[in-house]
Amino acid sequence: MTASKLKWLLVGSLVLNLLLGATFVGNWLLRGPGYGGSGWRSFERFLALVPDEGRPAAQALVDSYEDRANAARAAVTEAREAVDAVLSGETFDRAAAERAFDELDARTTTLVGIIQDVILDLSAQVPADVRSRFLDRPQR
Repeated sequence: MTASKLKWLLVGSLVLNLLLGATFVGNWLLRGPGYGGSGWRSFERFLALVPDEGRPAAQALVDSYEDRANAARAAVTEAREAVDAVLSGETFDRAAAERAFDELDARTTTLVGIIQDVILDLSAQVPADVRSRFLDRPQR
């Protein structure tokens, strides 16, 4: 095998691993490790665990983040599409691919930060048993 072929095989392997890794991480971020659903709907399970008297305030808190979360999710989708476009182009521009991945990383970090803020704010409003039950992995 020539050095050129080996180089392209290694680059292809790296790209494939990055795509698979991004898919795994993205799926985990959006679905969570068993936290009761996917995306923004996972907070429905959290809210269902909140005692009745605290539920309206908790729902208002989640709702207050929804527009920001939707915008951040759309930005992540746009960045994923940019990565796809760079990687599927007729020619490969490594610098452009690195910029696209950097942008995807930044946008994903923003989305994760919003989700963490909601979890932290909700957790500050609810008793320990609610937080504990939310973290319990549902039986499948």
